[in-house]
Amino acid sequence: MLGAVDGQNRLVKHELCAALKVLESLVRCIEGEFSHLADRKVYYRMLMAVNIFKNVKEKISDVEREQAQSGLFPTAEQYVEETAYLVADVVSQIRSFVGLKQLHEIIASSWSRARSHKEALSDPVHAGHSFDVHR
Repeated sequence: MLGAVDGQNRLVKHELCAALKVLESLVRCIEGEFSHLADRKVYYRMLMAVNIFKNVKEKISDVEREQAQSGLFPTAEQYVEETAYLVADVVSQIRSFVGLKQLHEIIASSWSRARSHKEALSDPVHAGHSFDVHR
């Protein structure tokens, strides 16, 4: 994402980095007892959060809420509306720094890279893949 603000001054780059750090912290907090996840899985969840809320307006839509319940939070029962609003607000800030068109392009290219690295996927069910449980 930093490449998207290449021509901007240091303050914009600093604000973007700060917003990304806040998003990372929120994702780690959402994970709670799963906070031991590898960094690449946290980054995958960050990408998922940006993808879910990339078009967020003043309110979270029903579709965004459903996607957050099933893809961002460990379970739908653990979904917290206030936390989702915080994540959506941070994503909105990131969008304002990067720009809507560039954010969509970044998400599309990052998504294809993440999907090609199955070890980065934090939950195969959420990513639309099937899996087998072996004991």
